[in-house]
Amino acid sequence: MEMHEYHTTENKLYSIELHPEFGNHLKNSFSTLYNSTLFADVTLLLGKDRIPAHKVVLCSWSETFRAMLENPSWKEAKLDDLKIDVEESDCDVFKAMLQFMYTGSLSISEDFIVSLLIMSNYYAVETLKESCGRTLGENLSEDNVFYLLEICEKFSCTTLRKECAISCRQLRRPSQICKNYGIKSRNLGRNVKQ
Repeated sequence: MEMHEYHTTENKLYSIELHPEFGNHLKNSFSTLYNSTLFADVTLLLGKDRIPAHKVVLCSWSETFRAMLENPSWKEAKLDDLKIDVEESDCDVFKAMLQFMYTGSLSISEDFIVSLLIMSNYYAVETLKESCGRTLGENLSEDNVFYLLEICEKFSCTTLRKECAISCRQLRRPSQICKNYGIKSRNLGRNVKQ
């Protein structure tokens, strides 16, 4: 290929940005690698399943995987087969998190959203954790606001914390609900941070 020189009278700097479709292209490319042996460089041992994976995907989403796989002093960095220690009941939750890491989306039952938030917190998949928090925040009620407030405080979910704060201010019977949870209603503002 012949190169042609391009000359101008001024030496201007030009900014070349990624096209908006770049994100979609990257997402689609990684989606094809999900559960594929193509270019896989690690196998995740999850219960009885052997799941092909790609360190670049795991490390780009998860600080926990990055610490495990980049640090030569960790035994996991040298392994081709990486055992994932989760309860049998959480295997599907881990698989959902892995699907999200490859595809950027997933569908999951309402019953598993809190478990997914906890799992994504453990593996430091912050985008997924906050997405779970947003989904939980969209379904707040007087019956679950304090339970979810405990979840967001324990797992540092800022999106859910904001939704809980808004919901707490709008409670119809705040003093009775606070009493049921052992919280003094005058302290509510201190328990709910923004």
